[in-house]
Amino acid sequence: MPLNKKMLNEAVNYVTYNPFDMNWAKALQLYITPKLELVFNGKLDVKEAVSLFIKNVNDLLQEEN
Repeated sequence: MPLNKKMLNEAVNYVTYNPFDMNWAKALQLYITPKLELVFNGKLDVKEAVSLFIKNVNDLLQEEN
């Protein structure tokens, strides 16, 4: 038995998954990550960042794959 099996069983309770959409990686790369970098660098607050990318991300995720 692995020594850390108990920890792995507990960690599963905190796992999050990316949306199951073919365009999700593209949305992250083009729209989300660049704006979140500005948040992390203190140049934008979260609400401003989301307002700048939300329409583009929603449009991309609604496209046919």
